Amino acid sequence: MALLVLSILMFGASASLLSGVWAATLDSELPLEADITFIVYPNGDFEMRAHGTLEQSYDFYQTASPIREMLFSFQGEPVDTDLHSESGSIVFKLAPQYALFLASLDLDIDFHAERLSSETSIQLGFPGMVDLEMSVETISQEGTFEGSVDVEATATIWYSIMPEETISMLVLGFPLFKAEIESQLHEYSDGNLEFSELAIIESELGEVSATITAKMTVEGDFGAGVTAFGESYIPEYMDPPVESSIPPESWTTTMRSGDVHISYDSEDLAFIIEYEAIVEGDVDEQFNSMKDLILEEVLDESDLDPDATRLINSLILPSEVSIVNLGITYNATLDGETTTMEFDVDGLVLKPPSPEALLSFLEEASEGVIGDKLTLTLEGASQGKEYVEIQVPDETTEPLSQEPQKVVWTFADIENLDKVTFEVKETPSSPLNTTLLIPAVGVVAIAAVAIWYFMSKRG
Repeated sequence: MALLVLSILMFGASASLLSGVWAATLDSELPLEADITFIVYPNGDFEMRAHGTLEQSYDFYQTASPIREMLFSFQGEPVDTDLHSESGSIVFKLAPQYALFLASLDLDIDFHAERLSSETSIQLGFPGMVDLEMSVETISQEGTFEGSVDVEATATIWYSIMPEETISMLVLGFPLFKAEIESQLHEYSDGNLEFSELAIIESELGEVSATITAKMTVEGDFGAGVTAFGESYIPEYMDPPVESSIPPESWTTTMRSGDVHISYDSEDLAFIIEYEAIVEGDVDEQFNSMKDLILEEVLDESDLDPDATRLINSLILPSEVSIVNLGITYNATLDGETTTMEFDVDGLVLKPPSPEALLSFLEEASEGVIGDKLTLTLEGASQGKEYVEIQVPDETTEPLSQEPQKVVWTFADIENLDKVTFEVKETPSSPLNTTLLIPAVGVVAIAAVAIWYFMSKRG
């Protein structure tokens, strides 16, 4: 579940980065080209699928974008009862001006986590300057924030970055630094964390570089310790961090295992994050409980527009959402003057309080939309022995195309969409074909007589 939340946040951050980081003027003559489809099931579920592209020209008058392309993908699917698989990737491709600085970057991070433990290996380096290899292992106790963190790191530092004399002084003076570091950890964590080991276990001063290996183990209550650290470093004029409004008992899912791999492709100037996890528990129940808690807090504490308040109360809060088969892909490309965004969403299932509530929202959302590049599709689905037919009354805006189980509109000022109804029908049973049955019976009878005849002859 944590990876799902991370994915959604990263997806949102990517989109906002494009739209808000650099001041720009959108060219409204280049509309969104997309189709939004709602597949209606006999049980009342609506599965949303959407795909489209948006190409916009920008009039930049600030710094050019440091990112030339962003890609995001997420896919969830059920594995077994109360087990859910989540996987995806996030890619940031940098602009060419960063090629010289990052051409030699070596980055490779592997993270694996189980319920109560994790292992991380880190390789980070700039050849000829610095090279770092690190391993981190964590162990925690069930139901608490108590645990330990073991870190072992080997750093190779070239004298072109740090003089040999400075490195030598750091190694020789480490016992003094050690005492100060231990004291600060105890002080700023309010006594909740302490070193059980902190040492330089090996050091070598070579001709052009020095290699140092250090190891440390931190133990204690990391929940209380991290909180104390935050309070210690927050200036007096700043408000303390707001505590989470989500109570611990509302978390109904746990991560059975998870893996994250972070790497850097120097040829493509791309940072690549790939992740996958197995989540135990009901992810839909978790998602809906978080949705309701957050929205109720927004309603209580925010001065919302009346239309937004009405939408939350009439549709979003009473709707159940299923994300077990959710798939998202998003790709944004910036060439300095134009941004092209492509997106696909499928497998997002809604159970609204009523079909009319959802259709009313879509009708309202279509108001003021200009052009014919955005379409809305309603599609009836089959489920077991039942299927859905769509009934469009005359007073509803005329569709672009209409079939009993599929209707398409231009998503612009659709009138009386909430008058559309969905009729559940039974799939007709196929009658037995007597013209084929009679010859078949005859063949069986002849075969039976032939078998009897040959058996009697043998007798």
